[in-house]
Amino acid sequence: MRLYVVAGSHPSYAVEAALRLKGLPYDRVVPPIGDARPPLLDVHRPAGLLDVGHELVGLLAVDALLDRLGGLVHERLRLL
Repeated sequence: MRLYVVAGSHPSYAVEAALRLKGLPYDRVVPPIGDARPPLLDVHRPAGLLDVGHELVGLLAVDALLDRLGGLVHERLRLL
C-alpha cells in the first residue's frame, strides 16, 4: 500500500497515524511540489472470495432475522 503525503497536511498525518496504529504496512511517498496530486491511498488488492462470502453470510443472517421478526408480528396481530 502506498500513502501519498502532502507536506504539512493534517489529513495526511492523520491517515499515517491510523495506519501505524493498526500496524498496516505502507510506503510513504512525498510527491514533488507542483505535480498533479495522486490519490492519497493506493491499494492494489482485489476483493477475494472470503470478502464476498462474508457479505453473503451477513445478508443471510439479516434476512433470517427479519423473517423471524415478521413471523412474530403476524403471530401477535393474528394476520396469518
